[in-house]
Amino acid sequence: MSCDTAVIVNVQAGAGMTRWKLAHLMRQLNRILSVPKSCVWLTRETGESSATSLASFAQSRGAKAVIVFGGDGTVHQAVNGLKLPDPSISVGIVPCGTANVVASCLGMPRNVKAALEVIRAGMTRKIDLGILEGDGLPRYAVSTLSVGLDAMINELAHRVKPLFRKYHLPSILGYIPPLLRYTLNEVPLYDVAVKKDGLVFCERISFLAVTNTPWYGGGLVDRTAKLDDGLFNMICARKIRSRDLPWWMFQMWQGNHIYYPKVFLPCSSFSGLSISSDFPLPAQIDGQILPARKNIAISVVPRLLQVFAPLPQPERTKHSGWGCFFDMSRFR
Repeated sequence: MSCDTAVIVNVQAGAGMTRWKLAHLMRQLNRILSVPKSCVWLTRETGESSATSLASFAQSRGAKAVIVFGGDGTVHQAVNGLKLPDPSISVGIVPCGTANVVASCLGMPRNVKAALEVIRAGMTRKIDLGILEGDGLPRYAVSTLSVGLDAMINELAHRVKPLFRKYHLPSILGYIPPLLRYTLNEVPLYDVAVKKDGLVFCERISFLAVTNTPWYGGGLVDRTAKLDDGLFNMICARKIRSRDLPWWMFQMWQGNHIYYPKVFLPCSSFSGLSISSDFPLPAQIDGQILPARKNIAISVVPRLLQVFAPLPQPERTKHSGWGCFFDMSRFR
């Protein structure tokens, strides 16, 4: 069966899709977009029902729109199921996850009905993607890639999130145990060589993150960053003592890290970057865990993905991603 509009729903996003939320979602889809139930697919972690497989299936069946109900991780999986570039297909995001950074930067409303109305209006724009090299098939980064402490916290959070989802608690709480662990124990350091647009520098770091957005899950990176400027932005932290970790995380959350050059390298943008180390580096991409590796390279492909978004774009300068989870008005 062909579906002009395919809908991929991550039932585990945020605090999990309850039966009431799912029934409400189906009514909204039918009323606003006229999407039949046969074109609404629920995801599983792996296999034919993963967001990656479902997006690939939708594209092969000629879908013109792939609508994703979920967070940044679900968006990452769906985009990586598509063969790009493909100007005939557009991706729509209805934010239901923990951070929803990409949706927030696109100006997508937090309310389900309002987000679907934007998609029905058919307004689109093209955004950049990063391509992770040396990982077999091309792997796209929609929002962020990081190594070191940030990736380790993300990995530990993934382990405890299912417990919070089981009781329909905010997934954001899953980050508290990892933060406590590294506040009470030594923060690991990594000696790395970074090549950025041909320039090489060596540093001992706690973590390094590159983003396609002004902010990511860990905080504000660069207020001037844009999704369609052909560049990614980098933030890098030198040695962070464990007892100071909460303080520095708070400063980064507020965007104040730029005032501490002894701890954080100055923010910078790039179109190509590689990281190498003598020891395997823990890594994550759009919140998805990557196998530890000694060498990581990412390059930016301008305006590769077409997405639904309201026009004109609103100005967004503050991190508001996680707050959207707690705004229950999006289910009205």
